[in-house]
Amino acid sequence: MRKNENRDSILGHLPAAFSRVVIARNRQGCIAMTSSSKKILLVEDMDINRVLMRKLMKGLDAELHEVQNGEMAVDYFEKGNTCDLIFMDKEMPIMDGHEATRLLRILGVKTPIIALSAGDLQSDRDLFIQAGANEYQTKLILSAAILSAPNGNRSVQGI
Repeated sequence: MRKNENRDSILGHLPAAFSRVVIARNRQGCIAMTSSSKKILLVEDMDINRVLMRKLMKGLDAELHEVQNGEMAVDYFEKGNTCDLIFMDKEMPIMDGHEATRLLRILGVKTPIIALSAGDLQSDRDLFIQAGANEYQTKLILSAAILSAPNGNRSVQGI
């Protein structure tokens, strides 16, 4: 896979248009999202991964909210907060991504959840999808996407 294909894979979740909420699979099979409110929740315990996601978001005109574990993500919604997209890490202290995703769905949260993991095991994908995630991406692709994205060109053309 070429570097641009890796970048487009993860950036396919965050088109720059953001005109309305749309969840659909594009030609490459990725879920794409656009939104007028542009609010994204990142559930990630590792500082470096949060820094990388902030770099990815830069220039996309999106409001990024961050929490460090699944329990904080559940609390975020229980307090009445909303967002248009959730990036959910797999392994975190206190409450992992599978459990947080499951609880969010029980609470009635309909927000699309993109599961993130350092591994690419089918069993990880299956557990996240069973818990209620809409899509699964590896962090390796995320890192490659950030590193290969030319400065100032972090938008995706079309869905």
